[in-house]
Amino acid sequence: MVEISCSAPAINAAVFPGAPGGLFWSSSPNFSDSGKAWPIQFTHGISYPAEKSSMASVRLVRSVGGN
Repeated sequence: MVEISCSAPAINAAVFPGAPGGLFWSSSPNFSDSGKAWPIQFTHGISYPAEKSSMASVRLVRSVGGN
């Protein structure tokens, strides 16, 4: 979902109009530390392990057509 050519937010505004930047949880756990997961910072398009107790938003997406 991160669009490398975009910043602040690093997301394609044509596909996700009005999408804010900020920290959003991914579904990826941190395998080396079960207390952490991988949120995505959409302001700059980076991801880093963070405590699961940290505050972050959730961005709901779904597939349209196909599988």
